[in-house]
Amino acid sequence: MSDHSEIQDGDNHSFNINDVLYSPTHVFFGTLEANGNFNIYIGDGPNDGSKHLFWSTNSSSNLESGWTVSDLKLRKGPFDNYTKNLQIFAHGQHLEQVWYSGGTSDLKTPASASLGDDGKFTLQQNNSVVWDSGK
Repeated sequence: MSDHSEIQDGDNHSFNINDVLYSPTHVFFGTLEANGNFNIYIGDGPNDGSKHLFWSTNSSSNLESGWTVSDLKLRKGPFDNYTKNLQIFAHGQHLEQVWYSGGTSDLKTPASASLGDDGKFTLQQNNSVVWDSGK
């Protein structure tokens, strides 16, 4: 389990099951769960007994029997080589995409994802939000 303040662009940066993404003041946190959901909670962290679910990708229904969730990445491809976005991957017989966010067609400029103190999960590029969780 690793703590993160952002998710960086590219295959060299993985956000794994049970990793934690914190908002700047730790009012919210997000974690990738083994069931395929990336969940955002109100609370101090995973061990906070009074945490409350705030937002979810609700992607667990896309996880088929025999698939194992591997990670969440910010990257282009392999399922859409024209969009850079957040993606949750699982392994079955092949690499499978369980969930993906909206994204950007600018594949060259670095991007990052973070969690705000308002609970929004955002993808930013060039100091602009290109996608957010809408909550």
